[in-house]
Amino acid sequence: MTNATTIHAPSKARYGSLMACVCVLALAASAAAANALGADSHTLTMALAAIAIGSLPTFFPLLFTRQTGRETNFGLVVFFASGARLLLIVATALLFSQMSDLAGRPFWIGVMTGAGLILIIESTAAIWILSKIERSKASPTR
Repeated sequence: MTNATTIHAPSKARYGSLMACVCVLALAASAAAANALGADSHTLTMALAAIAIGSLPTFFPLLFTRQTGRETNFGLVVFFASGARLLLIVATALLFSQMSDLAGRPFWIGVMTGAGLILIIESTAAIWILSKIERSKASPTR
């Protein structure tokens, strides 16, 4: 039974573990997509680097989520992290594509495959967690 004044915040360890697995899965999907389109090793490495660097904001909710009484800023931090991640991935990929001779299509398809996968899974997880928080708020005896 939950006290009416406390709402269980999402488990940071569970969210962090899920997102670490998602980032590894995104790297694998990015590599598979780039390889399927004939990327050379340099193009593949740069696509994976763009995903790895851009994935860092994925972990912002672990660092910046706080709970005050019944309220948590988890949803806002996840929303900010999603936007920051997308901008960082695109900016890093653009920087890499301008600095280096990369096979354009395999590079960009690989990068966008990884970024899209992270976005889809993170959004699904965030919706599930936020709906759980809202149910807890509506039913304090749960």
